[in-house]
Amino acid sequence: MSRNSSVRQHPRLPSVAVAALRDLGALASSRSPYVGSIASEAVALYETIQASKGVDQELQWLGCKVADVAWAVVDSLQNSSDVPSAELVAFASQLMGILENISRHVHAAHAKDAISKILGSATNLKSVGALARDLDMCLETFNRQIGMKNLRLAVQRSQRADEVQNVLDQAMAEQQEMMRAGELIISSVAPVSQNPVYQKLPPKPQIFFGRSESLEQLKSHICSATARHTIILGTGGIGKTSLAVSAIHEPDCIAIYGESRIFLSCEPLSNADALLAAIADSYGIGRGHVISDLTEVLSEGVRSLLVLDNFETLWEDASRTQAVESVLSDLSGIAGLTLLITMRGSQRPSNVDWAKPFIPPLTSLTPAAAKATFMAISDSQCPEDDVDDVLALLDNVPLAVTLMANLAQHTPCTELLARWNHDKTSMVNRGLSGDRLSSLDMSIRLSLTSERMIRTPHAIEILKILALMPDGLSKDQVLQMCSNRNDAWQSMSTLRQVALIYDDLTRSRGGSQGVLRVLTPIREHITRYLEVASCHFYPVLEHYLHFAESSPFSSKSSPDDRDWSDLRFQLGNVSVVFMKALSEEQQVPRTIRALLGLGELLNLSGVSRQLASIALEAARRCNNKSLEADCLLAVAEFAWFPNQDYSVKKCLLEEATTIYRDLNVPQDAVQMGRCIDLLSEMFFRSGELEKGISLSLEAVSILAQTVDVGAHVTALWRLSRWYGMTQQLQPGIQHATSALKLATEHHLYSLLPRIHYSLAFIHVRRYDFAPSEYHLHAMSRCQKLILGDETKQAAQAANTRGEILLLRSRMDEAEAAFDRAHYIFKRIGLKNYKADHHFRRGELAMRKWEHDKALKHFQISMKLYQDMQYPCVSRCLVKFGEVEIQRGNFSTAVAHLNEARRVCRTNGELSLGTEALALGMMGDADLHSGFPADALAHFVPSLIIHVRENDLLDIACGIRRIGEYLAAVHDFQSAKSCFAVAFGLLEPTGVLSFVAECHERRGACAVSEANSEEAHIHYSQALTLYKEIGLKELAIRCERRLSEL
Repeated sequence: MSRNSSVRQHPRLPSVAVAALRDLGALASSRSPYVGSIASEAVALYETIQASKGVDQELQWLGCKVADVAWAVVDSLQNSSDVPSAELVAFASQLMGILENISRHVHAAHAKDAISKILGSATNLKSVGALARDLDMCLETFNRQIGMKNLRLAVQRSQRADEVQNVLDQAMAEQQEMMRAGELIISSVAPVSQNPVYQKLPPKPQIFFGRSESLEQLKSHICSATARHTIILGTGGIGKTSLAVSAIHEPDCIAIYGESRIFLSCEPLSNADALLAAIADSYGIGRGHVISDLTEVLSEGVRSLLVLDNFETLWEDASRTQAVESVLSDLSGIAGLTLLITMRGSQRPSNVDWAKPFIPPLTSLTPAAAKATFMAISDSQCPEDDVDDVLALLDNVPLAVTLMANLAQHTPCTELLARWNHDKTSMVNRGLSGDRLSSLDMSIRLSLTSERMIRTPHAIEILKILALMPDGLSKDQVLQMCSNRNDAWQSMSTLRQVALIYDDLTRSRGGSQGVLRVLTPIREHITRYLEVASCHFYPVLEHYLHFAESSPFSSKSSPDDRDWSDLRFQLGNVSVVFMKALSEEQQVPRTIRALLGLGELLNLSGVSRQLASIALEAARRCNNKSLEADCLLAVAEFAWFPNQDYSVKKCLLEEATTIYRDLNVPQDAVQMGRCIDLLSEMFFRSGELEKGISLSLEAVSILAQTVDVGAHVTALWRLSRWYGMTQQLQPGIQHATSALKLATEHHLYSLLPRIHYSLAFIHVRRYDFAPSEYHLHAMSRCQKLILGDETKQAAQAANTRGEILLLRSRMDEAEAAFDRAHYIFKRIGLKNYKADHHFRRGELAMRKWEHDKALKHFQISMKLYQDMQYPCVSRCLVKFGEVEIQRGNFSTAVAHLNEARRVCRTNGELSLGTEALALGMMGDADLHSGFPADALAHFVPSLIIHVRENDLLDIACGIRRIGEYLAAVHDFQSAKSCFAVAFGLLEPTGVLSFVAECHERRGACAVSEANSEEAHIHYSQALTLYKEIGLKELAIRCERRLSEL
């Protein structure tokens, strides 16, 4: 392209833009570090290019373009909000990175001699063009994400409308094709063909996951040497037809049967005669003597496969069962004919020798198969967590997954989740004719209105009760809740036969093996459309009130008490039953007292996050102030808020405190102490650390004077947490030890896990990993016996274990631990911990030098923290800076770190630890950029703060940084002394990556002193550690240094 081309025209008045950038950069450097950094870097680049002699026109043009783009950006950003959005941070990283790449290119061009410039002119032109395109793409991203939001939303709405129409058109075409493929004309006057009429088979499913085992078993039946008849059973929408169609398209099946594979839908057939007529038409024989004629057709060794789909529509009507079974029996006696039947339910027709072993009734897909199906259909770009949440609603039922995936082609998962909360199963359809294949509701209704259900009228009442229970019920529990045991037995048998319930053998209840459960889509349909009558609900409520009131949670039960297991596995049932009772005003005071007595169990998996809030509303309706105050306390402790707003919880606790004071009941001293104890958490979480600790001390003092040892132990435990989180480690250990002693002496087994966790956490902060591992193990042992292994404490323990493993550079194990914690938090509904999970995954990726992945996780974490109004944005910005230092983008890093310090002050996130980390990293950037004096000015205050904060690793890092400064000013002996001190602080802890870094730096000092032997020793030790850790990039760097000695 010519240099005179319009593409290479200089932006207008670059000198004006540069002057404005210079002034704006000076003004904005403290108020908006990103604006200041972008402006300063652009001005420096422009002036460097203009001041250089012999710079070609391409670079001059690029310098003007830099000024033009930078001005367009900073002019838009100069009035941005105090707290940067995650999108702005990502954009600033991108733009600063491009400016640093241009700076490197400019300096490299200056270093070339005249001959090199001439020979490399074509390459230089290409490089400048690539850098210019990067600038254009970055500006386009900025306009799209920051400056053109309204236009983007309008375009998205228009595109979404077009996508919806395209999906509907495609779906309608597919449906019409299926109807043509399966169409059967059954008429008494239809002409009779004398030759086989092999109709077009339904197409093989292109998306088919998770049925390989069932498919292999089915093939072993239908592809055997002799005819064997088999049947596929299961509830509606579970994938029976898809399995059958897949099997008949298998190569083995085609090799045996050739074109003699008949697929016949029984839905339009009314009786046995219609079935025989349809078979006759399919084989092209007369309708008069179907069985004998078909026997003759297949008499010469020809084999045929006959698939009878949805056979239950013919068979389950008692008035025609015998006749239909007679036809089936006759067909099974024809040599060479193999029958493959699909039907709803779990009961097989009689008078046929079905192949054995039976194919078990189909169940839901595995989570992995369900996700594969969903993604193959939807190609969803939604976050993985959102996809998992959608699939969890569907219980991995194939039809539900398929229909929801079609919706996800044009609707984000977050919107689907919101719609589900309102519309339930009615939303899961493809907007077509409302048949069983395109509507989940229609598929479920077919099962509910089947002949077998109609013949057993009590079955629907039992089903309504079971549909309420997410955890299922044992047979004994069902019998206890029903007045007529004979009706109950018959109803359970019928519900099994039609596959509306299933036996979950993974759960035991009260000594009974297995529980009866209903798949989630069926549960949601029934609870939406079929109400449980009060007369049937009353015994259910009584059962669970008695169950909760006799809970072992508040008693001194031993950890191996059988009741713990029964209680833990029914918390979902308790939650649903109590919410229904409270919403329908049934036994409100007793129900509230029962659920409040569950205490910490309200935090476990299966319990609704809204249960305490519903109890509060009910207490207010019945005007019971004492109950209201107790519920306020429970809401603050256990309820989930959309943004986990601690200011709201703080108001609730203050309201409860006022009520207790007004009531002036002596027994409420315990509740007052608990209120103050929880208030300490609200202050601590909102960043008011000293106020939080002060309130926690007050709560401990109040509760020590009461008879409620459990509340006193809880307050001691909470205080130990605050001390641990503020690096006051010795008092933290003392209070946690006191709590552990009291809990053990008074047999408060349910409190032991959290105390052990607190001790483990504090020992990690001391880098004392052996006692930390001991307490984590003790915690796991206690809680697994009492609360199970899916609790808040279990997730926190997994995170702590992951942090230990990460410090020890065992990255794969750390990743597994973090994923385990994330899984548990999702299970118990504590979504506020998702931000912490992404933060830790970002740290893990950074340790692996996976920079793009690390930035992605930190960006997600920052956005989630902002959504929840957590004071954690600045620590994410510090991590952005740390990643950029690893990448060598020092100007970009400094921009992030300055922004972190500004946010830390202006957004109420003041944390000396964050300030110290930012100062230390800014010193790293100064040192790498050749400014050792500036580096020292940052290193010294950073180290002083770290010493005050009492964090061993950060202190060691600070001393190492001083050593790096000394090495930069050629005081190698002092530098080696600093490295030795830092090394000595952390070598006993097993923090191998830090130890390796110290060896590497000592090796560098030895090289500077021309002591190759000492350098070889330290580089070799560093290399060994890097290889052990698995840090390939750093190991390669050490190998290169060793080869240079």
